[in-house]
Amino acid sequence: MLGAKPVDGDACMLHATVPPPARQNKEGGGTTGRGLTSADAYPGILMTARLRMLNSTPLRPLAERMSELADACTALDVATAFVTRDAVDHAIAPAAERGARVRFLTGTFGNTTRLMTFRHLASMAEQDTVAVRVWNCGSHGNLHTKLYVWTLEGGRRVAWIGSANLTDGGLQNDGELVAEVELAPRSSSLAEVQRAFEREWSRGMPIDDAFLRAYREAPRTHSLTDVFRRKRRGKRARPSAGQRFFAVLASQHHEDGSPKAERIGRLLGAAGGWYDGGQRFLSDVRTGDWCLHVDTVDDDIGIVAVTDVEADGRRHVFAFEPIVDDPWKPLRKLRASLVRIGLRTAGSGFRSGWLDPSMVPKVLAVLYPDEKR
Repeated sequence: MLGAKPVDGDACMLHATVPPPARQNKEGGGTTGRGLTSADAYPGILMTARLRMLNSTPLRPLAERMSELADACTALDVATAFVTRDAVDHAIAPAAERGARVRFLTGTFGNTTRLMTFRHLASMAEQDTVAVRVWNCGSHGNLHTKLYVWTLEGGRRVAWIGSANLTDGGLQNDGELVAEVELAPRSSSLAEVQRAFEREWSRGMPIDDAFLRAYREAPRTHSLTDVFRRKRRGKRARPSAGQRFFAVLASQHHEDGSPKAERIGRLLGAAGGWYDGGQRFLSDVRTGDWCLHVDTVDDDIGIVAVTDVEADGRRHVFAFEPIVDDPWKPLRKLRASLVRIGLRTAGSGFRSGWLDPSMVPKVLAVLYPDEKR
């Protein structure tokens, strides 16, 4: 299964850089407040479009937004360098099963796509409404495009242009950035996007038996799951220069299924760990910051990295993951050592708030003396 939560982006307007004609087309719509005008009124220029940027994180993956569009579309054009079967089943198959017209283009870059995935695509192409092709320029099949175009009711279209391949990682992991552009029917910008797809589509060949017999996928020394586990086992505490560092005190736990946990789940998705607080300084916390998490319930302490941040009224919630494999250490045994290195205290406990970046190596040395950095 792929991830769950849509990504909210900042919407803005893209407008033509040349002045409009003196007489405006009367058929222009008013949905943006500025008007969407027929392409006939502005021949050959970029028409008004809605744009938002989608940043992918583990808790805010691209997968659900793509699923929403697949459920609503009447047609879908995809050009992607890499593809996995699970991603196809999550984001493409639902549209095909509803009878939407689907055109799917991919390549053989590095022969990393699995043969079973190509076979799965070939079986989908047996449906009358689905066409699948493999791109080839004549000398190689190294397609590196990532373009998705959904046609919605009324002819309106939504396009994604960015870094995300149609793979499990491309729809779920950190590091993907996509421009989502909403295009009006008959606009010149829509025509330009469509022409870009048609150019590459025309260079594709159907996935037939001859292709499947000839294709040789690149060897894999480890499964993806094994590689992931190796990375987890090899996780080390490596702060960046000037690492932002703060401390919080957790004095209460919330069980799964409790009203608080369910609300946090709606805000953050399936977070491995999260903290909810009303301290004012938390409004400045951002992804990538490190947190000294002091748990007074379990009497332990550890350093975690912030992965997502949300506002909940006047309170602030952040999700986190450990910076090392075994992050939680006994607070009672380490309290004196932490005070000696200058960690701020109030009465008998530690204080929440921002810490000087110079404290990072000192705290690491106390909590994780055996970790290589």
